[in-house]
Amino acid sequence: MLTDPRCLDVNTVTGALKSYLRELENPLLTFERYDAIMEIAKNQDELQQLQQLKGLIIGLPKGHYDTLKFLITHLRKYDRLL
Repeated sequence: MLTDPRCLDVNTVTGALKSYLRELENPLLTFERYDAIMEIAKNQDELQQLQQLKGLIIGLPKGHYDTLKFLITHLRKYDRLL
């Protein structure tokens, strides 16, 4: 399967990731944190926003935290290639 060139196409990989994230029973940033995220978004101070988001992310369940960390690390690596 991974030898199939279609598996290496960025649109195929992105589509698979989007499908996976959509089908999660509980999103990476869990339903329980939705109201807190919306409140953080209202804050005009970007430094405070970052600090609040960091606290919120650190408190995620381990599986959610690990997945989000991996995804962000991967995206940062890809961004540096551009």
